[in-house]
Amino acid sequence: MDRNAYMREYNRRRYEAETPIEREERLAYGRMMYRIRRQAETPEQREARIAKERERHRRLREAETAEQRKARLIKQREYNSKRKAIHDH
Repeated sequence: MDRNAYMREYNRRRYEAETPIEREERLAYGRMMYRIRRQAETPEQREARIAKERERHRRLREAETAEQRKARLIKQREYNSKRKAIHDH
């Protein structure tokens, strides 16, 4: 098993074992760190980052077929419905 596959499996098991409170704490910490990094960047850095993200997503969208797009949207919908179910409790 290569290192990337091992880490994906490790993280999947680790995140599945989290309680909803632990998960929310981890996500809140990530949001806080994201906000801190974004506040520290200059307007030029921000524009460069956004342009890079737009280009990356454009390339991904162009490369996927209609079947892949449909599968991706179904997967997103399932993920969001599970996420919503967790937060509704």
